[in-house]
Amino acid sequence: AYEITYGDWSSDVCSSDLGDGVRLLGDVVVAPAFAARTRADVAAELRLLVVHGILHLLGYDHEEDAERAEMWARQERYSGVSVA
Repeated sequence: AYEITYGDWSSDVCSSDLGDGVRLLGDVVVAPAFAARTRADVAAELRLLVVHGILHLLGYDHEEDAERAEMWARQERYSGVSVA
């Protein structure tokens, strides 16, 4: 099983930009085994995570409540998966 870890916590999705001057947005890495522990419908969870990672690459974040509400609404719209 693959899991993305950051010190004392882990995640099911990670995104990173490729820097200035690069025409690609970046990479989105998803850990399917970790995602499978989150939702019974694994395909739906994977869709949600890919959209989540792409939104991060586009500059969206979820640190503040207002940011989170906007990002979650976009995730649901683009993935067809409820975040709640």
